[in-house]
Amino acid sequence: MECERCGHENRAGAAFCEQCGAALKLTCPHCGADARTEAKFCDSCGKPLEAEKVAASPDPLSYTPAHLADRILEGREAIQGERRTVTVLFTDAAGFTPISERLDEEEVYRLMQGCLQRMMDAVHHFEGTVVQFRGDGVMALFGAPIAHEDSAGRAVAAGLEMQRTLGQYGDELKKRLQIDCRFRVGLNTGPVVVGSISEKLEMDFTALGDTVNLAARMEQSAELGTVYLTANTYRAVADYFDCESVGDLQVKGKRDAVAAYRAVGAKEVRTRLEAAAARGLSPFVGRDQEMATLEGYLKRASDGRGQVVFVAGEAGIGKSRLLLEFRRRAETMGVAWIEGQCVSYGRNIPYLPMVDLLKDAFGIEEQDAEERIIARLDEQTASWNRDAQGTVPFLRLLLNVDAGDDAAKRTDAMGRRAGIYAGLRALVAEESAGQGLVVLVEDVHWIDQESEAALGTLVDFVASLPVLLVLSHRPGVTPGLGERSYYSRLVLDDLPPDESASVAAGVLGSDSLPNDVRDLILNKAEGNPFTWKK
Repeated sequence: MECERCGHENRAGAAFCEQCGAALKLTCPHCGADARTEAKFCDSCGKPLEAEKVAASPDPLSYTPAHLADRILEGREAIQGERRTVTVLFTDAAGFTPISERLDEEEVYRLMQGCLQRMMDAVHHFEGTVVQFRGDGVMALFGAPIAHEDSAGRAVAAGLEMQRTLGQYGDELKKRLQIDCRFRVGLNTGPVVVGSISEKLEMDFTALGDTVNLAARMEQSAELGTVYLTANTYRAVADYFDCESVGDLQVKGKRDAVAAYRAVGAKEVRTRLEAAAARGLSPFVGRDQEMATLEGYLKRASDGRGQVVFVAGEAGIGKSRLLLEFRRRAETMGVAWIEGQCVSYGRNIPYLPMVDLLKDAFGIEEQDAEERIIARLDEQTASWNRDAQGTVPFLRLLLNVDAGDDAAKRTDAMGRRAGIYAGLRALVAEESAGQGLVVLVEDVHWIDQESEAALGTLVDFVASLPVLLVLSHRPGVTPGLGERSYYSRLVLDDLPPDESASVAAGVLGSDSLPNDVRDLILNKAEGNPFTWKK
């Protein structure tokens, strides 16, 4: 048993370190609960405490994707010793002990490798970090060592993806081996202090309060095939995920019951602005000059001189709000509008904002069945010219439904890519005919490679069309689209003090603010509405 203070390896069952005298603590490898040093089984979850010795955790560098490993190593010195708010994820397989008794060791090993790989894939897809293998499951962190604005949302998305892929895997095992293998996921959000991070990505961290313990309790309480959240996590993701209350749970180590929720699925809302709009937006303040500039670009585009505008600004400075108000004005002028959204975890999802554009253009909802999607495409493209209609099978493929054309299905990767590009150009040309069109792609600093290449074909195509292509991004990060004479850049600066105070007054529902409150907000926000909202 290793001493946490000095690292000395003591004999099994020792109560105190023979090197420094510190009290030794045994932790259950399955649920994270503390156990007595002489115990053989955990008195919280009932699983053997020796499991961690039987299957030691592999070197994190061996299973962490290279691009994530590089980011962790590049920033490790800056975050060591930092206090971070993270979301902790626990997952494990239920009923693993009887499965182990029925199958030979090699089959059990292969089975668990399949489980663990799917767990890790889901974590890494959303840029979380697997910090520990715990018997027949894993523990992962979202928010450290890689920081994200939406770490709780990434954790919930990873949990849902995990249940999807593990559920498919469990169905395969049932057919092949006649065994039931289902999984539980639990999440909690709270503070930790990040410790050292080694060259091999081994990370030490100190959990504050119940951060880790409640995540483990959620996993133990979860029904098979579900993802359970604490109230802390629920508050962080309620605008973005549908969740159901499962009531108050009595959990070990807590005197009072703990509110818990079951994550059901992602909502249509995917941005902070959409979530805020659903609740009601504060009055739009300032940005008169920026609005006039955008309207000027739209007028130029409507005259048949297509324009591409890059709108840059720091996180929270008001890019999305400005573009929302611009959309409202454009639509009153009879201009069509379609938009797509890049998301922070979307760099590994091919064509994500392009799919958004199609869904917005054709009125397709996330929950629509394949038949409904095909019907919408056929209805909306019925008036397209013959050449444009020839690209529709590739748009169907992009939406992951039946192409309706055998030739398109058999096309190789290069041909499919060309078909998708042609389909996107056809969409823009047909939607802009006779009315003008604004195409907005937000947060292109998160764009995937395939979408960036598709945008490259559109920027040349729109030059002779009544189309305004707007790309929003953060400063210093722009897609590699070269330079054109019809490119323009609009940079949003901080709001001046009077306008900042007006935003605050609108949110607080007050016509005027006391001077000391006004000064506090202005000093804290420094002209960025998002800063004081946090």
